[in-house]
Amino acid sequence: MKNLKYSLFAILAMLLPASAMAQEEASAKSYSTEELALFLLAGVILLVCILLLSMAGSIYSLVGAMGKAKRMAKAKAEGKEIEPEVSLTFGQWFWQKFNAAKPDKEVMLDHNYDGIRELDNDLPPWWKYGFYLSIIFALVYAYMHFTGKADDSITEYKAELAQAEIVKAAYLKRQAMSIDEKSVTALPEGDAGIANGKKIYMDNCRACHGDLGQGGVGPNLTDEYWIHGGDIKDIFRIVKYGVTEKGMLAWQSQLSPKEMQEVSSYILTLQGTNPPNAKEPQGEKQETQELPDASEEEQQEEEETTEI
Repeated sequence: MKNLKYSLFAILAMLLPASAMAQEEASAKSYSTEELALFLLAGVILLVCILLLSMAGSIYSLVGAMGKAKRMAKAKAEGKEIEPEVSLTFGQWFWQKFNAAKPDKEVMLDHNYDGIRELDNDLPPWWKYGFYLSIIFALVYAYMHFTGKADDSITEYKAELAQAEIVKAAYLKRQAMSIDEKSVTALPEGDAGIANGKKIYMDNCRACHGDLGQGGVGPNLTDEYWIHGGDIKDIFRIVKYGVTEKGMLAWQSQLSPKEMQEVSSYILTLQGTNPPNAKEPQGEKQETQELPDASEEEQQEEEETTEI
């Protein structure tokens, strides 16, 4: 019964960290039904092995107690003096077997030097068993590797790269949805989002600001004068919340955060284009933000990807 309690404690000690690791992995990787079934089967096998060891320990203790009682009864019947026996638990017996060593007189070599004798000790059983297991593992590994039963390192590397791309795409998607007027940054020149921003502008903004940004009902977007600020964060904020008292719609319910970033970055590209029939300046003259260089943006993305 005591062994069973120890086994249950051991099971809990192993399952708790495994559960924590599974929760951490679940956020980065989704397992298939077959993989989950395999993990469950491995857990059941581990549980069965522990229970079998516990049962073996109980049986060993029971057999030892029965043998001891039989020897005592026989010695008593023969009138012999009963010598006290040291009862070993299964754990103690197992430890002795794995660390058994021969007496010095059995491994003492014949030669000596100034009274110094040499012992020819055998390797301890636990070392031998470990060596035998490593040979078995090597044979199984070689069979799995050379017969193609398991993926080689190159295949595993490609699979990990593919998984990393999935994780990266999910990360970038979350980042795109988390963009707001405090965290938004201008897209670099040549980014595909600029072209998409132009399309969004043509579909939704040119009616008021002109197809070239020259202004109309809305202000001119090509000069250095801004009513609400010419920084990417200012433009994003106006696109998102609008200026309803002046007829500027709030686009946060119709455009995603990523789309608002794209159209705001496109508006920055209109600076200094000097289109014909431009509307007169409105607001205050401000230094307009320039789009970042593409190489700087790529370096920033690499740093963010490294942190995933």
